[in-house]
Amino acid sequence: MMHRSLVAVRLSADARRLEVLLDATALSMPVETVMTQLLAECERLGLAELPTEGLLLSCLGSWKPGVWQTLLEAEGPGVSLDARVEVLVPVPATTELGRARSASFVREGTPLARLLPETVGTPGRDLLGRIIPARSPRPAHLPQGEYTRISDNGTVLLAARDGIIALRQLRIHLQPTALHEGDVTEADSVLRCPTDLLIRGSVHSARIEVSGSVRIDGSVYDSHIVCTGDVSVAGAVIGSSQQPCTTQASGDLLCDRCTYTTLSTGGDLYLSGEARRSTLQVEGHLHVAQAIDRVLLQVRLHLKGGLILPTPGIRMHTVPTERQYFRVPANITAELALQQAPLGAFRKCIVADISAGGVRCRLADIRHEPLPPLHSVVQLKVPLPGYTDRIVTIGRVTREVGREIIAIGFEQITDRDRERLLEFCKQVQRGRPDLTASPADRRPAIE
Repeated sequence: MMHRSLVAVRLSADARRLEVLLDATALSMPVETVMTQLLAECERLGLAELPTEGLLLSCLGSWKPGVWQTLLEAEGPGVSLDARVEVLVPVPATTELGRARSASFVREGTPLARLLPETVGTPGRDLLGRIIPARSPRPAHLPQGEYTRISDNGTVLLAARDGIIALRQLRIHLQPTALHEGDVTEADSVLRCPTDLLIRGSVHSARIEVSGSVRIDGSVYDSHIVCTGDVSVAGAVIGSSQQPCTTQASGDLLCDRCTYTTLSTGGDLYLSGEARRSTLQVEGHLHVAQAIDRVLLQVRLHLKGGLILPTPGIRMHTVPTERQYFRVPANITAELALQQAPLGAFRKCIVADISAGGVRCRLADIRHEPLPPLHSVVQLKVPLPGYTDRIVTIGRVTREVGREIIAIGFEQITDRDRERLLEFCKQVQRGRPDLTASPADRRPAIE
């Protein structure tokens, strides 16, 4: 006579999980009888670890008809820890303008990073007694860059000479740099340096000549700086009407603010504050942290690139319905670019007429390059007769006049440039007495 099986078992493909299917009559049978059949089925499968009576009782308590229940699971391997790198020196932070303001100077032999070894987890075993190996940990490598070296035991990254830390492409580099502790004063005469220079202080009435880049942790007063690399001043650059400062960099130049100063740079100029009564000669772009009428105060700006504004960088104004400024014919060749990120390329245009509130521009070759879209923000550089520096303004396209002409209303313009535009318009008007506007003229001011 055949006895009905009360228990069915199955083993997962990886032998790490045992499941049981209990017949409904098993609930009314003695536990010993069900346990005997369960152990027999497990021995048939060749399990190295057998279930206990407690596990069986747990399954009986949560029994569901026709449902396979997990009875036993193998102990998996331990967690393996990958090798990792710990950086031991501070990495310079960046400003809202995207440039490093602080400098991390280290001496030769300083530990820069260390390698923490990997840890292999303990192996596990499946239900058949076979070993389950732990995951192989991933190795790590010290981020060796220029002017760094690895210790003899291969676990520490060291500075190969004095210099400033730089992190580029996930590698630690060292820029060889000379260190000047404290302020530089008139008593230091002319401070010359054949490499990069870091000044842990301010500069007072001195002259500095550097064949490389210079970083100044303080401010610059009544001094002259010339370098073949970048210049970074954490504070202000301040001169006087009797003794203006000059700072000349072949690369980029960064400072907080400047007064009575000439800043000349072969790259970009980064201003986090205001420039007042100064001359800015910029071969690249001018990066500002606020609207230009708040930053450039009585400034002569010679800009070959464009203005890079913060985001959002445009203050919106309502276009007046009544003309506020008198518009005069101009016929001036200017440059125009879309204000976007990155800044669009400048293209030639002809300023047909102009006022202190806006312009009308004619753009040629619109078949290859269309007009800027209506309501788009543009940057305009306009030379005026009698001046060496151009007017630089941010405006919005307010109207399309025909196929080649657009009207632009100014939304950012410095007070000095607005005064120059007003004077230009008055000069043109004096030469053209027929240019008069009716008080009832209510067309948009920048039409």
